Amino acid sequence: SYANALEWLKLLDVAQVSDGIRRQLPAWQIVAAIERSEWSIARELLRALPPEAPVAWYRLAAVGALRDGRDLRDAQAVSRDAIAALAARRELGQIADLARQFGDDAIGTRGFAAKYVSGVLAYEDARTKREAGKADAAMRSFEDAAKRLEEALVEPDVAEFAAAATACKSMAGWSRFERGEFAAARELFSQVAEASEGREEEAEWMALVCVEKLLAGATGDRAALEQELRSRVDRFIGRHPASERMPQVLLRRTTLTDLPRRVLHRLQQHHAQHDHERHERAEDHQHDHHRGQPVVARLQVGQW
Repeated sequence: SYANALEWLKLLDVAQVSDGIRRQLPAWQIVAAIERSEWSIARELLRALPPEAPVAWYRLAAVGALRDGRDLRDAQAVSRDAIAALAARRELGQIADLARQFGDDAIGTRGFAAKYVSGVLAYEDARTKREAGKADAAMRSFEDAAKRLEEALVEPDVAEFAAAATACKSMAGWSRFERGEFAAARELFSQVAEASEGREEEAEWMALVCVEKLLAGATGDRAALEQELRSRVDRFIGRHPASERMPQVLLRRTTLTDLPRRVLHRLQQHHAQHDHERHERAEDHQHDHHRGQPVVARLQVGQW
């Protein structure tokens, strides 16, 4: 039984056992639950994994659930959670391999996880086209990605995927931003920032940048946008005083003073160049963030 397996695993959770083995205990617990078809326990353990958990652990859960319980509703919930976590880490190679091994229906076409995966694939396709210099095709793919990601966010089961839903909303914001749809992007980034109560610095920063770009393109009354930008700058300073972006935020505050228009124009040009460079680095960081995590090479679990 799972209870007996857990008692054995507890013997490894002592000071005499090396840290390397002890760090693998969550993965062993998940495997023990799956091997004994304790799907609800497996799902709880999967959701309790820390953000830095190795990608291999999510793959283990997905493979176990798809292999042993494809026709069981609780097992399907485990595989959906695992696949959504892989999508949040943009481990598209892992997802594609699961589809090859278990068929496209393993990923599915309905529900948050399936549509989120579809949106991530469209987003990566858009990036590839943009990097190849195919600007028009990239814009169409970014639009496709935004629509798929936004559809995922209104799926009935989205509440079951809190962490992945946040990543999904952020990626939808980036997709709209890439298309120059700054009002829509601002709304998405703002939702991510507020839901996290200010912990999502990247989202709060991008919402601020969107307002600035809306202000730069405004032709009518600018007062409301100027007030919003001041408010966002002050909020960012209050929430993230140690941010590496602080010099740029303080510079933005300077642009809100009564400087000559020609000076403001030069500062805005400087912001635009800096934002472009930072955006490229942020995308590369998102793309590679989990690539360097250790794989549980020593985790021997039957034929997994």
